[in-house]
Amino acid sequence: MKIRTQLQELGAIEGFTDSDVTVAQGDSKKAVVITSAITVVNAMGKLYETVTVA
Repeated sequence: MKIRTQLQELGAIEGFTDSDVTVAQGDSKKAVVITSAITVVNAMGKLYETVTVA
């Protein structure tokens, strides 16, 4: 969340809220899946990304 807040303060993204990020259990005991949506300023409409930490 901190990096997204910093990007918003820099004006790189806009409209970010905590509810734009979800954290879920991955496919193994040590895996985590993080899904977030961000609105990039002066670029595409919205960027969706999924990060899997295993």
